[in-house]
Amino acid sequence: MALTRRLPAVLRWGPETHELVAVGLSGHVRVVQDRLVPLLPELTQNQLAELVGLDDRGWHRLLADPSAVGLLCAGLGSAEPAATVAALLDGLRARPGAMVHGIPVDVSSARTAPVFARLDAAFDGAADHGEAELERVGHILRAALGAAAANEYVESVIVGCVRTISVRRDASRTPSSSSWPPLPGYLRLWNADLGDLCWTVDALVHEAVHGLLYMIEEQESWFTDRAAWRTSSMRSPWSGRDLPLHSFVHACFVWFALLCFWADAELDGADGMFRQASKGFESGRLPVLIRSLHTVDAGVREVLLELVAQAEQVISCVREPVR
Repeated sequence: MALTRRLPAVLRWGPETHELVAVGLSGHVRVVQDRLVPLLPELTQNQLAELVGLDDRGWHRLLADPSAVGLLCAGLGSAEPAATVAALLDGLRARPGAMVHGIPVDVSSARTAPVFARLDAAFDGAADHGEAELERVGHILRAALGAAAANEYVESVIVGCVRTISVRRDASRTPSSSSWPPLPGYLRLWNADLGDLCWTVDALVHEAVHGLLYMIEEQESWFTDRAAWRTSSMRSPWSGRDLPLHSFVHACFVWFALLCFWADAELDGADGMFRQASKGFESGRLPVLIRSLHTVDAGVREVLLELVAQAEQVISCVREPVR
């Protein structure tokens, strides 16, 4: 049982994942600004970094943080690297809640990087949080990241693959989360001030696993026909919605990770979250759907079928009155 509760090897933290994180990071920096990379030596050696508690991993995250990028890019034209880095540090120290558990919290990406403004345009009424909302968001993020760290495998995925947590609100006033393939490691929480602890933990794990999978895909495609990503769709046994093929394959991994996490979590509401993650694996439809994925690499199909088998073991062991 202990083994089946763990994440599969592809979701574990190890030397291979370090390489994948580097690939994902380079892709993210490439999207924002190639010229940041030469600043890394200056960033990692700056003694002022101790004032904001940043290690090498923290600096790598900052290179993917749109707010930090905005400060850096402003000084790239004329300032010396040392002056640019000093300005960045001053900005971080003046920004309350800029880091949570060593992860940058981006509160104004739409103003610092055009790519994020375009993403926001797809959401009705996307805007910055107010001060009271941000205080609530910071509190719940600290609690949620602490709760997620109770699972060593989930913690490793979050530590290794989450580069930036962006927080925004929209007109729906409903908590939701997002991440995007071109931006591995960048996750967005919408209306997080209205989410409870279980929702926030679930969203962080959900999007962190997406981030890892995006990094893996930067190294090697999972599809024999990349056009099938968006032109083909499958009905999700979890939500009942039609998902693009790419999203469906991701969902199998993400829901398995959540199943394993909630099986061991000791949080109020964990049972309900576990049942939600179990739903698709219990439907009996998933193996049939996976075998029909002809445009997905055969090796990936086999991994997905293995996940289903492991999920069934977890479900069978975590039933009342066992829990």
